[in-house]
Amino acid sequence: MSFWRNFGFYTVSAIENILDRGDYTLDELLDEEEILQEVKAQNKRLLDYLTQPEQLAKLVEYITKDPPEDGESKRKFKFPFIACEILASEVWVIVDAVFKSEALVQQMFSFLEKEAPLNNLLASFVSRVVAVLLEKKPQQMVDLLKSRGTIIDVFLKHLSNASVMELLLKVVAAEDLTDNGGILQWLREAHLIKSLVSKFDPKNDAETHENAAQALVDIVRASAAKPSPLMEELESEEVVQLLLQSVMTEGAHSTLLHGLTVIIELIRRNSRPAFDTETKVDALPPVLRVSVQNLGKFKAILHRTPPMERTFTTMGEIQPVGFPRLKVLEFVAALVQAGFECVDSALVQEDVFSSCFELFFAFPWNNFLHALVERMVKAVFTGTNDNLKEALITKAKLVDRILEAEQNNAIEAAKPRGVRRGFMGHLTLIASTIQDEAPCSEQVARALEAIPAWKTYVESTLREARSAEGRPLGGNKMSGSAGSGSPPTSDEDDYDDPELAFDNDDDLVLKGDDTQNMDEDQGFDAEREFKQIDQNSHDSDDEDQSPASGTADAKASSSEGEKPPSLDAMSD
Repeated sequence: MSFWRNFGFYTVSAIENILDRGDYTLDELLDEEEILQEVKAQNKRLLDYLTQPEQLAKLVEYITKDPPEDGESKRKFKFPFIACEILASEVWVIVDAVFKSEALVQQMFSFLEKEAPLNNLLASFVSRVVAVLLEKKPQQMVDLLKSRGTIIDVFLKHLSNASVMELLLKVVAAEDLTDNGGILQWLREAHLIKSLVSKFDPKNDAETHENAAQALVDIVRASAAKPSPLMEELESEEVVQLLLQSVMTEGAHSTLLHGLTVIIELIRRNSRPAFDTETKVDALPPVLRVSVQNLGKFKAILHRTPPMERTFTTMGEIQPVGFPRLKVLEFVAALVQAGFECVDSALVQEDVFSSCFELFFAFPWNNFLHALVERMVKAVFTGTNDNLKEALITKAKLVDRILEAEQNNAIEAAKPRGVRRGFMGHLTLIASTIQDEAPCSEQVARALEAIPAWKTYVESTLREARSAEGRPLGGNKMSGSAGSGSPPTSDEDDYDDPELAFDNDDDLVLKGDDTQNMDEDQGFDAEREFKQIDQNSHDSDDEDQSPASGTADAKASSSEGEKPPSLDAMSD
């Protein structure tokens, strides 16, 4: 390095200048913009200083101790941030130095054990540093976590802190990083899952329910399809029954909403990629078996009006559907997609679909509701269970309800200032899904043939609706501008209305049937088009050469009171 310095080929950084000075402090280094760059470049002199026990202790202090209220902005924000970046830089020299002083790691754990609420900024810094240490030294960190004996209390105490919950997922994911594993078994023995499920007690507030649900859902997703001691406990009948008991508590809307979120995630985890016709209800995974056994209770929720005040909207006064009923619909849709024939049969036996369709038509302005039901119907008719498809048409009367709703909508729209019902778009999608399945399923075809009005509806109303929805908004693209001097391109986003075309660069005029016939019968004739473009170009040159004539024509037109046609006039 001295060679490059001596011959002027090296620029000395501000950090090097400070280190050369000899009398400096940690704060001076943290205040320099280049410090993180020098740390990652593994500047030996800088790392030797930062890994001194007293300097490491001060770095950890910056991220674990609240700054004084009257302290400088640097002490409150910049120094803790830089300290976190240094400790989490994944430089092995720093990682080894931290582990040489176990008290520093214990100091970070002690910060997490404080009573809620934590300083969110410092919590994010500590959680990040601990996560990096866990990744670099997983076995040592796990041993330290176990030695504390309070880690589960830490996670439960700070459910609302996103950084701490993210650290919990890092601990769960560390199972594959350690030599002997056993982390998930240790968390199970520490009753992590049961402790989280207990948070769904209706006595707790909605925020606690939401945070517990999010933690459990994250654990499920982190476990993917792998066997896991935590998932074995969460999916056990005992825990599912506890969860369902909280969900079904009368009046506990928050518990129902967030508890069902966890159950839905478990159902999706246990879904079959191929339709299962062999498994009986008693042999289903616990979450599915318990759900099927309680379908009657869930159906009752669909018929239960939530204690919510009526809402005034632009469409008048309406009764809200309520989030609990929407969540139950999502739950039913998850069951439909589970891929078990016995589950489908139970849904039909309890006549759950009729309740879903009643809600669909009873609330014409709730698109969340309509989207859920449409997704449910699509899952049925794109699946392989023909018996379920037939049941939706015959027992749940889906087609009859569609025809009745179409008639009622036509009557309503025909009234003065009448409007279409808000579900008509989704209704068209549902009807199209049913009709598209008829050629593929004899049972569906027979069920539809038994309803004569369906054929009339398909050939008239549905065909017109699908045709209208298939047309591009604003018309088709224009075939090209005759005066543009270039053939049409696919990038032109202009109109292609056969009644309108550009005659030249300036004026929009009507072409009428000639243009339409050219588009439909002749197609695009490049030679003819370029000849027309060339002729327009010559006409333009002639006009440029006769300015007096052009001026005289313009004056004559002006004197006769002629005006170029407007777009409004042409649209008339």
